Amino acid sequence: MIDLRSGKNFTAELLGATSVLAQFRSVGLTDFIHIGAQDGWLALEVWSSARLAETRFHFKFIEATDDRIHYKVRCVGGTFDGAQVAASRNGYLGGYRVAEVDDCYWKIEVLADPDADDAYLYFHLRDQEGHRVAGEQVSVVDGAYNNMYLNTQRGTPLVFRLHNVHWQ
Repeated sequence: MIDLRSGKNFTAELLGATSVLAQFRSVGLTDFIHIGAQDGWLALEVWSSARLAETRFHFKFIEATDDRIHYKVRCVGGTFDGAQVAASRNGYLGGYRVAEVDDCYWKIEVLADPDADDAYLYFHLRDQEGHRVAGEQVSVVDGAYNNMYLNTQRGTPLVFRLHNVHWQ
């Protein structure tokens, strides 16, 4: 059982789905050319041809309120190791290594009963202002819609779950 209110930090893979997608998909980071503004954005792999770097995320516990659990989130491993997850001015989630985003944290809103004997914990992810993370399909390469980019301002609402959780 996953107990996010325990006050512990953890590392996990993040999976997301919309009502349109038939199954949960991995959340990864765009890593097209290892440089430039197109790299480092969080996205769902919608098609097998999508080019996303496999990513794990470190969730650092901040506090639990009545209806949310607050965490700072960083990328673990790969090109974006240590990058903090934050939203751009346009709402797109990315891994930030250079810019300091100390005030950024994320809220987890658990959708299922946390005491239920369930293999997965389903939740919405919200920014510090309460905006729910959604997915927006954006054509980036050759007009193909291979990825669904995570965004706090527009898109189709996402439901998330954790995979391969390691408590610390």
